[in-house]
This record gives sequence, structure tokens and C-alpha cells, in this order.
Amino acid sequence: MLTMPLALEALYTYLENNYVLFDDWGCLVAVTDDREAIFFCPLNIGGEPEREGNHLNWSEVTAPEPEFVDKVNHLFGTAFRWEDFAGR
Repeated sequence: MLTMPLALEALYTYLENNYVLFDDWGCLVAVTDDREAIFFCPLNIGGEPEREGNHLNWSEVTAPEPEFVDKVNHLFGTAFRWEDFAGR
């Protein structure tokens, strides 16, 4: 059985304890402890978060819509700019 690196385990644990439901986007959203990145976890059709093994299925946000970033900034007190994301 493969085990997850400790840093990734710590990140996922942090995200799972600090997320907000973004119902309009069908996902959970969390900002890393250092406030450098946004992560999301999709919700399935039944409204349950997708799982990957023992954790939720987190992915880093790379190409968000401006409204998504505005909501993150409002709820988390951050200052992300949508045009600064790698997927833009």
C-alpha cells in the first residue's frame, strides 16, 4: 500500500478543517494556511464531496472566473487576483 507524503497529508488535513461550501460552483473551497493558493473539491450529484482514498479530492485552482476569486477574497479575507493564476 502506498502512503501519502507527510506534507501532502498535512495539507489535505488543513484544507478539510478550513473549507467553505461554494454551492453556486458545486464545490468546497479552502485557502492554504500561508494564503498562497486556493483549492477546491467537487461535489457529486448528491451533494457529497468527492473522495480520493482517505481524503477529499482536492485540486489547486489554476484558472478561476473573476466572480469565484471575488467570493474567495470576501470569505477568506484574501487578495487574490484572477489574472495572476497560472491558467490565465
